[in-house]
Amino acid sequence: MLSVIVAAIDLGTENSGYGYSFRSDYEMDPTRVYISTWNFEHSISPKQLTCVLCNPKGEFHSFGNKAEYNYSRLKDDNEHHNWYFFRKFKNMLLNKQVIQY
Repeated sequence: MLSVIVAAIDLGTENSGYGYSFRSDYEMDPTRVYISTWNFEHSISPKQLTCVLCNPKGEFHSFGNKAEYNYSRLKDDNEHHNWYFFRKFKNMLLNKQVIQY
């Protein structure tokens, strides 16, 4: 039997998160939803900062609080040049053409 899952991504301007539910859980209790929990530096949150860090080759490096932390470390060591750090990019995506493969 296939498990059916519904997932939602909340891409926010400041923070982002996700939630999901399985069909079997929904049939037993429609309010049963699993949400993301992120652990970072002694805190737990259902959302992360909306930021992404890519290495000098343009490859994904880190997301959210870890991206912010990693980029700040690179800046402290003056090694941030040629890295790509994107913060609060949601509004920039709203007016862009989406290319599907």
